[in-house]
Amino acid sequence: AQRLIPPERRATANRLGNILGKVIGRYFAGSLLLSLLQGLQVLVTGLVLGVPLSPLLAVWAAVWNLVPQLGGAIGGIVFVLVAFTQGATTGIIAGVIYMVYLTFANNVLLPVILGKAVDISPLTTMVATIAGFSIGGIIGAVAGHEVSAQTGGSKGNQNISTVAGAAAGAVAGNAIQK
Repeated sequence: AQRLIPPERRATANRLGNILGKVIGRYFAGSLLLSLLQGLQVLVTGLVLGVPLSPLLAVWAAVWNLVPQLGGAIGGIVFVLVAFTQGATTGIIAGVIYMVYLTFANNVLLPVILGKAVDISPLTTMVATIAGFSIGGIIGAVAGHEVSAQTGGSKGNQNISTVAGAAAGAVAGNAIQK
């Protein structure tokens, strides 16, 4: 792949590749932490309310939480539906607790944990995720978050023109040589 990048841009491309590898690794670690927290919330709520299959539902919710944007809701819907098998009151309580947690997680935990994981501010994380989702759907949301870590990091040493220039150069070089 390095042969596709012009020699004068290789050092920059290598540096950006290393940074991107670290950012993606930290982003994934942050996502795993958020997933674990969601699974723990479902487990504790389920055990307290006496919801059957709570450990299995906790794993289900944690795994689905790894899917950006919709995963948390999908994992929770199954939990709440199973809670309704114990009665309407249990189902409603489980649903309210889950919605409160999901709102807290999406508005506080996600920006703080993922923002710290990739060393960017929570506001940058939220704006990049929303912009990426509006442009490219779920994949755009993930990409927007990761690109923001490269271009808008609070402590990062890369500026927008350097990253955009390196990316444009790599893409253009790849297209020309094909």
